[in-house]
Amino acid sequence: MDKDIEILTLRHQFAVLQRQNDKPRLTLPDRAYLAALLHRLSRPRLRRLHLIVSPDTVLRWHRDLLRRHHAKASGSVDLTALSHFRW
Repeated sequence: MDKDIEILTLRHQFAVLQRQNDKPRLTLPDRAYLAALLHRLSRPRLRRLHLIVSPDTVLRWHRDLLRRHHAKASGSVDLTALSHFRW
């Protein structure tokens, strides 16, 4: 299973790099895909992988992804959206 995750991660990173001319810029879907794949690996295993971002960045993306998912599921209100509402 870990090898499959590593292979999928490397393939996706390669696809991202092929789209780029300069510094790789990962889109939100790229970040979500890598975060979903890599969160299952242990931190030492993540550090051994040759990633285009740091393992801590991937873990932060995963936390952000979960935070957004749970906020959406709970129906919490986005305060930035309320700031444009006229009372």
